[in-house]
Amino acid sequence: MALNSTSSNKTSGRRNHFALWRPLLYLSAAGIFFFFAAGTLYQSSALVSRSVKTQGTVIQVEPRREFDAKGNYRTGHVSSIRFIPASKEAQIFQTTGKYTLGAFVPVIYNPQNPKEAQILSLSGLWLAPLLSGLSGLCLAIAGLLSLLSRLERRKMLD
Repeated sequence: MALNSTSSNKTSGRRNHFALWRPLLYLSAAGIFFFFAAGTLYQSSALVSRSVKTQGTVIQVEPRREFDAKGNYRTGHVSSIRFIPASKEAQIFQTTGKYTLGAFVPVIYNPQNPKEAQILSLSGLWLAPLLSGLSGLCLAIAGLLSLLSRLERRKMLD
């Protein structure tokens, strides 16, 4: 009998030990997502603050096949955008997404380096920080709820 009770105590001890790490794993993952969100938010806001806005023209749209690990593919598109910065030398950059050939699109670019350009869009600038911040928030809530649940169980056992 004594052997069985010792064995079950070791098993429950391992479970309790893992239960302590679960909230920490959630909170650590949340921290990583928040760190990524802060970095991408900083990059987007820095780009917007130093950029000049102009209008570009879609000059080419090419389909591109992307394969996953299983060999399945989906077709994406790469669009070439032409714009003329203040330096008057035409610049061309590529972006993902299917745009209508000949369409005018808003472009922002770095006046010190016009090759640093992108289409001005809400999703292009702010989607990554928003999604990573929301993911971090969900993980932080899950971690806090897990921690509170663990503390409640400890109170009930004590």
